[in-house]
Amino acid sequence: ILSVIKTPDGDRFDFSSKHMLRVIEEAINFISDKRGTPVFEPIYYNDTNLFKPKRVLDFRGETCPIPELTTRRELKELTNGETLLVIVDYPLSKERIISFCRKMGYKVIAVDDKLDSKIYIEKTG
Repeated sequence: ILSVIKTPDGDRFDFSSKHMLRVIEEAINFISDKRGTPVFEPIYYNDTNLFKPKRVLDFRGETCPIPELTTRRELKELTNGETLLVIVDYPLSKERIISFCRKMGYKVIAVDDKLDSKIYIEKTG
């Protein structure tokens, strides 16, 4: 289910298949439906800064795959030119979100790692 990616900073584990992400996403939706509430409800708030994001997702305290899957879903809802700010404190979530955005053609405008990682993403084309 997982593959090991060797990096200079140490081993990193990643899903070996896009199908596994789909299975996990469906499991999260199933559990949410059974409980009547989402497994994870992201915190949305307005942030006034240089990039002026349309939406903000705050995933501090959450681990993979919730931040990545919710970010994917949120980006689909934005229109071209709108910006999304994603805040994570789990390093693998940061890597996976940035990687996903680049693969899908979203523009990663900036990454601020001062305290938590703030990833500014612009929906393009």
